[in-house]
Amino acid sequence: MSLCAAEPPAPAKAAAERANEFAFDFLKRCHDDGTNFTFSPYSIRSAFSVLTPGAAGETLKELQKTLKFPEVDALAAEELALREALIASANANRIDITAVNSLWVRKGL
Repeated sequence: MSLCAAEPPAPAKAAAERANEFAFDFLKRCHDDGTNFTFSPYSIRSAFSVLTPGAAGETLKELQKTLKFPEVDALAAEELALREALIASANANRIDITAVNSLWVRKGL
């Protein structure tokens, strides 16, 4: 059984490939003791995709390098395409999936 309803659009496919690369890098660097370990690379990527457009200089370069993000001007479209492809695939397989993100900023910050 394939979880793909159809071939995802190019931006979603590119985002998925980068997300997988990040996930395996993260796993190799952060967990190597052989115990059970659970994390959500999609959640990590999704959270940092909200913050990345506000970054600059070395911080931006490190976020892009670590999370395998494209240029900032392509990031939002790529993330949207990935989210839509995931939801379409889930719907095609009668799986309920919900993804919610928000960013809260305190006044005066």
